[in-house]
Order: sequence, then C-alpha cells, then structure tokens
Amino acid sequence: MVVASDIEHMIYRRGTEEGLEQHNGGTKEEFAVEADLLENKTKIFRFPSNLRRIGAERDYIAPRTVAIGPYYRREPELQAMEEVKRKAVNYFFQESAQEREATYQKIIPIARKARNYYADTHVLDGIPEDEFASIMFIDGCFLVQFIDYMIRASAETSWFASMIQPYMIGITRDMMLLENQIPWPVIKFFTALRPLMMGQIIGFVTSCLSGRILSKGSFVLDIDQDYQPSHLLCLTRSCIVGRKRAMDAPFFPDETVQAYTSAMELAEMGIKLKPTNNTQLSDMNIVEDSFFFATLSLPPLSLDSIGACWLVNMAAFEMWTEASWTDDCSINSYLAVMSLLMSQEDDIGELRARRIIQGLSNHRALEFFDGLEPGLCPGRAYYRLIIGLAEYKHKRRVWIAIYRILYNHIRTIIKVVSVVGVLVGIFTDIMADDTTATTPARVRQLQLSKNVATRDINVQDTVINIGGNWEELRPDVRMQQIKSKIHRFPSSLRRFGTEGDYIVPRTVALGPYYNGKPELQAMEEVKSAVVGYFFLELGVSQQATYERFKPIAREARVYYADTKVLEGIPDDEFTAMMFADGCFLVQYMDHMINLRGETSWLRSMFHAHYLGIERDMLLLENQIPWPVIEFFTSLREPSLLGDIIIYMFASLGTSLSKEHLFLDINKSYRPPHLLGLLVFYLVGSGKQALEIPTSSKASRGRPGFSGALSVIESFHISEKQPLKEMQVTTSAAELKEMGIKLKASKSMRLSDIGITEEGPLIANLSIPPWSMHSVQACWLVNMAAFEICTATGFNDEYHVNSYICIISLLMNQEEDVHELRVKHILQSFFGNKQTLEFIKGMAPNLSPGPAYGRFIADLATYKHRRRLRIAIYRFFYNNAKTVAAVLPIIGVLVGIFKTVLSLEQKQQ
Repeated sequence: MVVASDIEHMIYRRGTEEGLEQHNGGTKEEFAVEADLLENKTKIFRFPSNLRRIGAERDYIAPRTVAIGPYYRREPELQAMEEVKRKAVNYFFQESAQEREATYQKIIPIARKARNYYADTHVLDGIPEDEFASIMFIDGCFLVQFIDYMIRASAETSWFASMIQPYMIGITRDMMLLENQIPWPVIKFFTALRPLMMGQIIGFVTSCLSGRILSKGSFVLDIDQDYQPSHLLCLTRSCIVGRKRAMDAPFFPDETVQAYTSAMELAEMGIKLKPTNNTQLSDMNIVEDSFFFATLSLPPLSLDSIGACWLVNMAAFEMWTEASWTDDCSINSYLAVMSLLMSQEDDIGELRARRIIQGLSNHRALEFFDGLEPGLCPGRAYYRLIIGLAEYKHKRRVWIAIYRILYNHIRTIIKVVSVVGVLVGIFTDIMADDTTATTPARVRQLQLSKNVATRDINVQDTVINIGGNWEELRPDVRMQQIKSKIHRFPSSLRRFGTEGDYIVPRTVALGPYYNGKPELQAMEEVKSAVVGYFFLELGVSQQATYERFKPIAREARVYYADTKVLEGIPDDEFTAMMFADGCFLVQYMDHMINLRGETSWLRSMFHAHYLGIERDMLLLENQIPWPVIEFFTSLREPSLLGDIIIYMFASLGTSLSKEHLFLDINKSYRPPHLLGLLVFYLVGSGKQALEIPTSSKASRGRPGFSGALSVIESFHISEKQPLKEMQVTTSAAELKEMGIKLKASKSMRLSDIGITEEGPLIANLSIPPWSMHSVQACWLVNMAAFEICTATGFNDEYHVNSYICIISLLMNQEEDVHELRVKHILQSFFGNKQTLEFIKGMAPNLSPGPAYGRFIADLATYKHRRRLRIAIYRFFYNNAKTVAAVLPIIGVLVGIFKTVLSLEQKQQ
C-alpha cells in the first residue's frame, strides 16, 4: 500500500524533468503506485505539504466556526458549536426522540464503513466506535439540516434560522475545508431523509464561485446519478471542473515553450480575454477570430475570502486524487493560468474589466496568486493552454509584431497624421491662392481649421482600449428573545474584529463581559465618582433609587446570551454593576449633549477619555440592557431619548439641518441596548413622528441633521425582467464609464440607496454618506455584527451588511476610493489604501440581505435596458481625447477636398 509521503513525492515531482524521465521510462512498480492512488480517491486526507505553508499563513486549513468530522472535534474554540449541532439534531427530527434513536441505530453500520475514509488513522486510534458513530450522526444531521436551510428557507423565521444565522458565513466557509469533511455515505443517508436534491446544493455552491446571481431555473444542475464522491468538497470540485477531455495535446511540449505571459501582454498581441458562459474551470481555450485578433476564454472567478478558501482546498484535494500522469488537475491548472496572467496590478485590472475576476482588491488578488503559485501542481489543462498560446505566437508572429507597433504607438501615429494633415492643408491653401482668389469668409474658415488642428496636436494621454448526550431545546423559543439578547461577536467576523481591534473595549467596561479586566480598572473609580455626582445634581436619594432599581437588574440579567460569564456573578454584585454602568453611561451622554460650561472635574475627566468612551459604548460585547438605560434616562429629562439619538447621529459625522430637526420615533419599539437603538434608526425603521423642537439642547452646535426616518416597506425583487443572470461586479470607475454618476444621499439612512434616470444617457446612483474615522469604523463593524446576531432568517433586510457590501462592490482599486471621496460618499481620515483594505477585508465576512439583492437587480436591469446607450456613452467616454484629435484631421481633409474641388471647377 502506498504511503502518504510517497504520494506527495510523486505529485511534487510531476512536471519536473526527473518526473518526465520516469514517466517516459517508468517501471512497473511506479505504475503500480499510480494504481494504488486510484484507491485513495475516497480518502479524506490532510493538507498536502506543497500547500501547507501558504494554507497555514492564510488560514485556509483549520475551521474557525464548526468542526465536521474527527480531525478538529476537540479544538476549544469550536466547542460552542457542539451545542448548536445537538439542537439542530432535535430540530431535524422535530423533537421526536423515538425517531431520532431509530435513525441512530441505522447509522451505526454506515459509520463503521465511514471510519475507513479517513487517511489520518492516528486521530481515530483514540476514538471508540460508538463515539465515532455519534460524531457521524450529529455532524451529518447538522450539515444536511444547514444545507437544506440555505437552499429552501429564504423566508423561514423558525428558531433554527435565528440560531444558525450568526454562524452562517463561518459554517459556509468551514464545510468545504479538506480536513473538515465527513464521508459521502453519511451525507447520502441523511439527504435521503429529506426531499433534498444534491443538484440544488451544487447550484448554490457554483453560483458562489462564479460570482453571479443565477435565475431560479439555473440552480439545478445535471448531476451524474452514478457518480459517488468521497465527500462534499469532492462533489463540488467534480461539478465545477466538468468532464475530462480527450488527450488533444502531449502532456509536455516537444520543444521548449515560453510559458511567461500576462494579461497586458496578451492585449498587446491582439488576444482578447473573454469569460466563458459556464463555471467549469476546465473550459479554457484560445480561438482565432481574424488576422489580428484571437480570443482567450476563461471561466469567471469570484475571489472573496470564502471562494479563495474553497479553491485552495479543492487544489489541495486534487493533489491527492489527481496524481495520474493523464489527469487534468483542472483546479491547479486554472489557478496556475490565472497566476501566469498576473504580474502587476494592471493585469488584474484588465481581467476585472473583462469580467473574469471579481471580488478582492487588485493588490490582495495579486498577493493571493503570487503566494499560491509556487505550491500548485498544474496538469494537462495548463499545458494545453500554454501550447496553444505558443503555437498562436509562432504562427501569427508577423501580424503580432505589426499589431504590437500599432497598439504601443497609436498616440504617436495620431500626432504624426495630424501634423501631416496640417502641412498638406497649408500647402494646398498656398497652391489655391496662386490660381484663384479666396473670399474673406473662406480665409477665416481655413485659418480656424488650422488653429484647431495645431492646438490638438499636443493632446496627451490618448488612450485607445483595444480589446448519546442529547440536549433538547423546546420549540417555544421566541424570535424576540434572540433580538433582545446581548450577543458575543459572530464567528464570521471575529477574526476580522480581532485583527482590527474592534471587539474588546480599551477604556471602559460596560456590562459583565469585560468587567474586571485589569487594564480597565482605572475607569471603575471614575464610575463610582460619577454615580455620586449624578445623584448630587439630581437631588434624589441614591439608596432609595437603588432599591427601586433591583427588579430592573433582575430583568436585565436575562439579556446576556453568554450565561457562562454570569454564573460566577451573584445577584447583588450584578445589580451594583448595572447600577454603576447605567448611571455612568447616561451621565456621560447627558453631559456631552448639553455641553455645560462648568469647570468641574467631571468635565475634565470625560474629555480626557472622550474618544475611548465614544468607541467603547457602541461595542457589541460592551452593552448594558435597554431597561437599565431607560430607568436612568427617566430620572433626567423626558426628551433625553430624542437627544441621545441625535447625539449619536452627530457622532457619526452627520450635520443637523435646521429645516429638518425632527425624527420619526417609534415609541413602542424597545431596543435591546444602545447599539441596537442606533441601528434601528440608522436603517430608517421609525413609525411615529415626534418633532424635536429647534431649541433642543442636542441641536446646539450641530447644524445640518437630515431627519424624517421612515418605515421600511417590505420589498421583493421584481421578476418582470427576463434576465437569465445578473453580473454582481462593478466599480466606481465602471459606473462612470456607463454614465451613472455617484451622488451622496441627503439622508443618513443606510436603506436610502437607489438609481434614478436623469436623461437619455445619464443616471444617478444615490448612496448615503459615511464618515470613515477610527471610532466610526469600529461602530460600523459592530453594527454589522449586531445585524448578523439578531437576524431571524434570509428575509431580514441586513441594511448595514448590504450597505457595506455595496460600498465594497464599488471599490476595486484606490482610484475608486478616491472617486467615492470626491463625491462625498466617504469622508475619511484614512488614506485610500487603508480604506480599501478595511472595506474589502470586512465585506466577504458579511451577510448581505434583500437590500443588496435589490440593488444588484436594479443595476442589472438598468444595464440590460440601456445597453445600447451605455455602449455609445462608454465609447465616447473612453475615446474622448482620440476623437478630439481625429476631428481636426477630418476638418483639414474636408478643407483639402473643397479646395481641390474648387480648383477643378475653376479650370473647367
């Protein structure tokens, strides 16, 4: 039996001269090794050594959210999902313990066979058979339940939807990791219990990789019913690479072939890049169109964090299972071709303009492929394309040389032609003066033509674009309880939040999650002093108020989702904590709103820690329940709630308008905490209008607030347009080419995004502005995390997540950030590069909702309906300088023609 090291060694050497010699003159023993490799196609392997380094550096190997199978089941950071998995089992069987136990008995013989699927037998040595069967039962049930929910539950509002929503991005990522798989027989067993077609699963996965939103009829693919994959990653890989092609070229070329090229070099050669109409990564070919042109077709790729992680794991899987000399290694070959085409960011810009690559910024995409390329093992599919390019270069070398001269020197040619045209025009005018008199009007016309032509000779930068322990959860869990909880940071955003320091407070701890943290103890003394100042100014008894507060504290205790933190905190200690934190927070906001002029130590203390408190008071894990805040605000002014909302809007960098100093306040709405209050009104979910008088203290010194937050109407994407697919890629630069002008909305509602047509060729895209400073960036991340944690299903709007994803969609390079900054959509102390990295780093981990889908649908509809006008506008936009240079030449030629015609008439 072949060992793992032998397999890796064979794979690593394939493609080298030594490997070629062994292939041409190989022994029977070596071919026996390849026969053994076929038996290993059903194994669940560890990550191969070729890619392990890049996989470890970029975190493509280990799961972050959920362990599926035995390899990572004991990792401490994944234990929180074990309870969720058990609850999913109960939901799967609808709380029927009898049916659950009967199904468990059926899975035992399947689990015995599944044990042989795992290549790393050392991990299995310490797992008894009954425990392994339990792992297969829980993980298989959970995985099928999750996939079924992702496909069917677009409008589901069950407790399962609320429970799984915060982990959705993380689970989606982890279920396609090579070392985080369960054998196919286990999945097949549970899918048989559900009316679930595996073609639907593949359609969903393929749409993620292709970067397109497919129509409903395109989600089910034609799957070979006889095909038996080893696991889910294997099935997905098989469907996106397509069927194997016949051997139409030698594996290695007979002569040395220059493999180096790039997207920009192909453009110079007259080879146009074009995306294929399918997602099969093996569909790469070059086709000759005419004397000067050829087309290189490549499958489109959506390169976000999940797509990149999946592709790397599929490439790793191929290295184990595609070890035969005649295999295509389609994933490795595709990634190698993409890496070959990228030598600089301009190459990525070219690929992005051709709709071949989408997602990551140009800089990050270049880093991804440069780092991945040395560990890849390309196969026949790669060499077929290399040979095709080499043959095209050799056969068309004369035409390529001519085309390259025209491509690289087109601006010089235009200038020379313009000068020659002017000189010919002057010479013709002189000859005409000798033979016939010219009228004064004619003289002025010729002089004007010469001046215009001469002036436009100096046009620069002319661009021509060529080319058994079961925990039961009762079904009476309410959605409102999910929304009212103070959650921990969702797993999908935790890594981004940790790296950017957006989770943990730096200055003050509010609530129990970070209470007692050593570096925050300095503010505890300040809190005690603030409590005394609060009641001294209020003129009421602190002890009497504390007694009235005790039942509020008991109610507040149930708001915290992480009950383990509360287990060591007695009721009296918790009450004292809530009392001090609530009093401190309300006193701070009242002080900042009123901006009193006293020179007390309180003013000095607050302003010394102003930025730190502002940042920390809206962290998701640093909240106190709303009943606590409501209790202390009731001791102050009745209008303090409205003042607090306006104060938070002002802190976002929003100015207050004197003409719109009113706010829609839903008096029946009770947010879970201060962060929830901000999100509620920032997305425009108000019902009852309450005018805030212009004399309100909160409005002083903050002119320009745009109010009137309205109720969000439920909306479903229109299906009137018969669009088979909608491109989800665009950028600020591309919108400019299409005649769509970016415009900052007059309101701060993140739901206020829309396209309006302004004329036959022009449209406006209105986007709410955002101030991207350090504190506001931290708030934005936490608002997105709050939306993910409190969502109850796919029908939730996710306005904050959608807004960030739309902004990310418009950013591919620093020039796009600059364009958004010029249009006052982004107001930032960050540089263009820092802003691009922040948005692009966060967006792939978010959960965009229907608001994002509506925007994509509206943009696709606009492109489809105005495609002819957009093409005309884009031509003049991209070739304005060239047109300006050519028009004078045409004017001169017309003048020459008229002069010659006049001479002929005179001679007659």
